[in-house]
Parts: sequence; structure tokens; C-alpha cells
Amino acid sequence: MDMINQILDSHKSSKYIHIGGDEVWHLGQCSRCKEKMGAQKWKKEHLFLDHIIRIVQKIRETNQEIGIIIWDDMMRDIDINILKSSEIGKLILPMVWHYLPTDEFKLKNTLWEKYASVFPNIWIASAFKGATEMTQLITPTRYHLSNQQAWLKMLNLFGKMFNKVLGIAITGWQRFDHYTVLCELFPVALPTLAVCLLTIINGDFNENVHKTASNLLGFEKLLEIDTFPRPQPVGPPPLFPGGNIHNSCLQLGNCITEYHILMHHPSIEGAFSSYQIMHNRVNTLHIDQFLPRARILLMNIEAINVQLEGELNKIFYPTTVEEFLAVNINPFLEKLRKLCQKTLTCKLFFILPQKKCS
Repeated sequence: MDMINQILDSHKSSKYIHIGGDEVWHLGQCSRCKEKMGAQKWKKEHLFLDHIIRIVQKIRETNQEIGIIIWDDMMRDIDINILKSSEIGKLILPMVWHYLPTDEFKLKNTLWEKYASVFPNIWIASAFKGATEMTQLITPTRYHLSNQQAWLKMLNLFGKMFNKVLGIAITGWQRFDHYTVLCELFPVALPTLAVCLLTIINGDFNENVHKTASNLLGFEKLLEIDTFPRPQPVGPPPLFPGGNIHNSCLQLGNCITEYHILMHHPSIEGAFSSYQIMHNRVNTLHIDQFLPRARILLMNIEAINVQLEGELNKIFYPTTVEEFLAVNINPFLEKLRKLCQKTLTCKLFFILPQKKCS
């Protein structure tokens, strides 16, 4: 409760507090929980609801007015009779989250019917970044736009079942959990957020929404909705703070794609394998097929590294800058430098036969 009290003390004018409660993977696994469930003849869902109710009661001891929000996912499979008997519908506001695009949207009709019979009011939650891949560098705008459109469609179908849909939280993740790497940085995802917000406000995505988002963020041309596949041309940096980071990450995304294409070059896979290098069986004619591209790519990534490090340090903490570069740039620099060095060594072997190629 200390954390909740700190939040309440720091945001005295807030009308709502979100207490979490999602993805409780280890529910009912510790000895204390098992003992309590055994004594009360409870299932795991009873344990979860009891925990939430006790937190709500603690909050109500000092604050009678604030709306208390929890994520809904742990309640999706709870029997409707258990939900009703707990009277959880009188205590909390569920925030129903779902981050998939229209063609993958999976919330069933029966879920809305169940929630409508328990909760008079609800919140919903979409995503504008970070909900696709742990290592995502460039935000897939089309994907998140489709998620907003799926929610708008869902609201049209089921929103009237509730007294009120209180609002939507357009979430943006920075990590999948505390132990994973950084996904898209906020400046990279800001255009996607603008598109998502304007789509929700407008009721759908159209040419006017596209133009408005692009103009607000200072794009010379319309911002790119289909950010994949890469590589793609990268225009001038947009004018919003962090616009240089946005562009540098797009350029980096191009380089990473080009790196993977390079590493599948026939002359690397078929004529410059570790086996051939180890046995000094490398034909320099094959090296000449990929080395110029490798050197250009190395120079491009080195330039992006310098640019990004300077721009990132204007906005982020040093530890964030260090992590981002270590994960997204350094591995490619190291591999390309080693590749270029190996080619040099192998070429020297043909001049100085006594030297080992490896």
C-alpha cells in the first residue's frame, strides 16, 4: 500500500487511480496462498478477487471518491456468478485491454455480455508502440492504427451495453517487462501516437487525419504509415523535438535490413564460410563481390552511431543511451568490422602464403 499512498499523495486532484492487476502468472502458487485457498475452499479466481477487494478497501479508508481501475484480463475467464457474488462490479472499473490489429482482434462477444452484466462502466486500452516485438526498433504504424480501428468497431457494436465507456488509454510500452531490452523509443513512435489519437478523435483514419498528423509534427511530406518492409527512403527529419532520433532510427532500420541481406550474399554463404576461412580456401574474387558493400554499410552505421549518441544524450539518461547503442548498433559494428578484417587477412594470405587466413 505504500506505493499506492505515494501515488495518491502526489496526485491529489486525480479522479482515478490504476492499481494494475494484469497477467498474474504465479497466482496461488506460494505456500501462504495455497493455505488460504485450502482453508476457504477457494479457487484461484477467489484469491485474486479477494486481493483486489482488500486493496480497494484500504484505498477507501482515506479516499472515498477516486475511481479505481484495474486491468481486466484476470477476470476474462472468471465465472459470471463468482464475479457477481464478489460485488467487484461496485468497487472497481475494468480497463479492457487488447493490442492486436483488426484481423487478429480476439475479444469475444460473450465477454462483453458478461462484463455488461457486472460492470456499469468500463475503460478500454489500445497500444501505439511496444506491443509487437521485444526488440522492435521502428514502430509499425499500420499495425497500431488497425488496433485503434478495431476498437472503434468494437465500441460501435458493444459500447451501448454499458452505462458509459469512460475513456481509452492508448498505451505505449518501453519494455515488455523489467528484464527485457528497450523497444521503440518514444521519438520513433510519436508519429504513430499522433495518427492513433487523431483516428480515435475523428472516428476513423482518412486523408485529413493523415495530413493533420503530418503537419502537426513538422513532416515535409505525409508521414509514412507503412513503415515496413525495409529498406525505405528516409526524408528530412520532422521538426518535433526528437525528430533527428526518429530519422536516425529509420536509417538504422534500413542498415540492419541491408546487413541481413549482405550476410546472405552467395559469396559470403558459399565462398566465405568459417570452414573455408579456417582451411585457407577463400577465393579473393568472391571477397570482391561483397566487400565494397560491407565497407559502405560499416561507414553508414558508424555515422548513425555518432549521430544517435549525440541526439539521445539530449533526451535520455546515460544508462538508456548506453543500453540502446549496445543492443541496436554495437553488435552490427563489431560483426562488420570482423568481416572486413577477415577479408583483409585472407587477401594478405594470397600475397604472403605463410600467413594463416583465419
